[in-house]
Amino acid sequence: MIKSLKNNAGVIIVIMFTVIPLIVWIFMSPLLSRFSSSSITFRSLGQLTGLSGMVLLSINFILGARFRFLDKLFNGLNKVYVKHHLIGGISFCLLLFHPTFLIIQYLFISLKSSFLFIFSIDNWALNFGKLGLLVFVVLMIITFYLHFKYENWKNTHKYLGIVLLLGGLHMLWMPSDISNNRFLKYYMLSLAILGVFSYFHRTIFGIYKKKNININWNK
Repeated sequence: MIKSLKNNAGVIIVIMFTVIPLIVWIFMSPLLSRFSSSSITFRSLGQLTGLSGMVLLSINFILGARFRFLDKLFNGLNKVYVKHHLIGGISFCLLLFHPTFLIIQYLFISLKSSFLFIFSIDNWALNFGKLGLLVFVVLMIITFYLHFKYENWKNTHKYLGIVLLLGGLHMLWMPSDISNNRFLKYYMLSLAILGVFSYFHRTIFGIYKKKNININWNK
């Protein structure tokens, strides 16, 4: 039992970080009111998928940064890479379901409301979310369906940081349970900041480090 927990420590920690905001969400309002009608049910599902999707997206950037402590948590960098791809796929699906559930919610109100939710450009907080998801979808299509050379494929992954930045802006500026709960707000913000830091550590700092190594090698 103890050995099993140790071997799966990384996965357990990821699950814990994902579940925490969902537990906070549950206690913010009675569950019966969260699922009191079809429209409200789909809104709640949209909120849950949005929360868990952003948590996993942030964590995925941390996994992709190749920090040394991850090696011990996941029992090898090869397993970190496997979990990195798996969590990336799950976060993509959750963030795709997030607006889908919200669109269905508006359909229960009226077709016009759903149309305005999709195509309205007046709300910048909403626009950040739409643009972030669009970039995410394009990058996933490139990753899974277009066959590029490894270097070109690797370069496209650098743009995934844009998804996190846009998603973070959408998450913080959009009126929601996150903006209404201080703990939830700072929890999600902290994970997003860690994700952004990991992104810059892996890309910009990583490139700078490689240049220094090459300079020293040439000397």
